[in-house]
Amino acid sequence: MKKNEVKFICILIVFTILFYIFSSYFRVNIYDFSTKIQTFFSSRNGQIDINSNLQSNEMLLGLYDVTGEGIVIDINDGKDLIHQEDVIIMLDELKNAGAEAICVNNIRITSKSYLYCDGSVILLDGVKIGNPFCIKAIGNSEVLYGAICRNKGYINTLRDDGISIDVNTNENITMSKTNLEIIKDYDKYSTLDKYILSNKYVGKSNFYGSGLNIVIEPPKDSDLTAVTLLQLINDLNSAGANAININNQRIVCMSDIMDINSEYVLVNSIPISAPYTVNVIGNTSKLLEGLSLENSTISKLYNRNYNIEINSCNFINLQKYSKGRAQDKLIYNYMNIPEI
Repeated sequence: MKKNEVKFICILIVFTILFYIFSSYFRVNIYDFSTKIQTFFSSRNGQIDINSNLQSNEMLLGLYDVTGEGIVIDINDGKDLIHQEDVIIMLDELKNAGAEAICVNNIRITSKSYLYCDGSVILLDGVKIGNPFCIKAIGNSEVLYGAICRNKGYINTLRDDGISIDVNTNENITMSKTNLEIIKDYDKYSTLDKYILSNKYVGKSNFYGSGLNIVIEPPKDSDLTAVTLLQLINDLNSAGANAININNQRIVCMSDIMDINSEYVLVNSIPISAPYTVNVIGNTSKLLEGLSLENSTISKLYNRNYNIEINSCNFINLQKYSKGRAQDKLIYNYMNIPEI
């Protein structure tokens, strides 16, 4: 091959790589620009009340202190039996019962929250929490109480293990806003940009960006449970995920995942089955690093002979949240902003 031909091929390869990278970048920005123009004119025409909808989004994202009726769960674990998985399951049961806001030991649960164990200590969003645990949930207090205290509920499983748990309704629960940075440099944006961004992060509009595509196929003699998917979401959040969906079901702050049988799992009350396709938007390197940890959910599934494919993607389009057969996760009736 001649020297000029080699040079031409090298230039062509470099150009192709750059085109692929920048085309994905500009595709995202074109979508954002188009959304901004449409939102601006809809606001001017009175079709959208930006300020009201923005406040609603920020409440769902955990950016406001909130108050309302609900339940308080006090857990006294004198033997350090409570672990990360136990808290994840209890939070999921509350979400399934219609909780609109949750906090654990006064730390607000958001769509980006994550838990992990550090020895005998549990960390929530990087902050140490421990015995006694106090979980508060805002929502219909009677419904929440009935769901959590039912005979086959996880609370009774923990009680059978000798853990002291008290559950009480409360007509005036107050929760502080999150200390997490849900959206980077959020306060620097204009009201219009905050509205568009909050729509994406809360799940009311599509989310575009780079990230990972993960496909999980259980072996024939095994199945994948709701708890495993919850732990995978937890791992992705700890690695800085911005948005996640599973089999095209968008994961939002109050999303719940429940087992139906060995074949189906409910995500937002919608049944899904294998193969499980998880799309996540975030920093690709950090996400891969988190999934490669020895105690990560993906590593454990590899050890159990699950067939797993992980691909980096420069452009992922996560569809907005769609309501399942049960409650709408983006509508609240019991959560309010405290009166000043």
